[in-house]
Amino acid sequence: NKWTTFQSNEQECPDGVVDLAADMNNTIWIGLSGNPPNGKIIPRIGGLYTIKNNKIAKANLSIPYEDIFDLYIEDDNTVWVGTSVGFYSGQFSEQFKFRYGGSIFSSCKDQKGNLWIGTNDNGIVKYKKWKN
Repeated sequence: NKWTTFQSNEQECPDGVVDLAADMNNTIWIGLSGNPPNGKIIPRIGGLYTIKNNKIAKANLSIPYEDIFDLYIEDDNTVWVGTSVGFYSGQFSEQFKFRYGGSIFSSCKDQKGNLWIGTNDNGIVKYKKWKN
């Protein structure tokens, strides 16, 4: 057994890790909040990071807010990112699109392909993907 702590060139991965997810390309996605559950507010810390080939880096994916609370990865490698101001989706090489407003804290997919979203201000929301 071996434990490894991941660091970037600029800094250690900041405190406030609230969610982790792995995609089909073996990239680990890390969601950080500037206001972690331990109550210590960390200004300018937060956002979305990735670990690929044992290197950590900040992901620059056009998500306008830095408090990331939830990550969910679809079978097609689409990454859903829940923030304090909305739900965004996209893939690693593209701009993320705004999908739903509100504070998003959790998500899961059911057997029918519906995405269930837990919010702070609108209860539970179901997102049904359209099929062509």
